[in-house]
Amino acid sequence: MHFYTKPTLAALLAFTVPSIAQAETLNAQQVKALTVGKTVSWVTPDGQTKGYTRYKANGTATTTVTAPNAFKDSGTWRLEGNQLCSTWQIIRDGREGCSTVRTTTKQGVFRTDTVFLRSQ
Repeated sequence: MHFYTKPTLAALLAFTVPSIAQAETLNAQQVKALTVGKTVSWVTPDGQTKGYTRYKANGTATTTVTAPNAFKDSGTWRLEGNQLCSTWQIIRDGREGCSTVRTTTKQGVFRTDTVFLRSQ
């Protein structure tokens, strides 16, 4: 597990700045390269909810929400075309959610419909 210091959290909050005006949609291979075997930090556009997710090659995942109310969740992930889909035990009451992953104007920062991402 990887916990972030305040300066790192400040950098995550900077995710809210990138423009998506010239966003390009990542294809399935690009999404895999961004996620599989990596820890992906994320933050909502309003900066209120943040955490990190670890996507494993076997289709399982774990996520840790660090703010505003810390908790951990586990579940599964898959690709549906170019969309990253996840089903968690707690988040969304166990319902699957799928999102397109897009580039932003900030190097190394990506965006879905609900969060900004940075792969590590």
